[in-house]
Amino acid sequence: MYFEIGEARAGGFVERMGVCSSVRTELRAVLRRLVIAKEKGFRKLIINVDFGVVVDMLRGNVLCNARYKQLSRDAGALLDP
Repeated sequence: MYFEIGEARAGGFVERMGVCSSVRTELRAVLRRLVIAKEKGFRKLIINVDFGVVVDMLRGNVLCNARYKQLSRDAGALLDP
């Protein structure tokens, strides 16, 4: 996952998450990047997510089960200022 802001580009990180699903991994990656962007004061972002279920969760188009609900809410709160 990468951020692109004009000429600047920031990307990549490693985090130990133990055993988890691909949905949880993708949601955590989006959330982590949104937190970093907020901390750095970025106001406009391009976020590329190729996992359709995660995109729908972030847009609020699908109901999340309990395992993903908090991650989805946290990411969604950072998407909507």
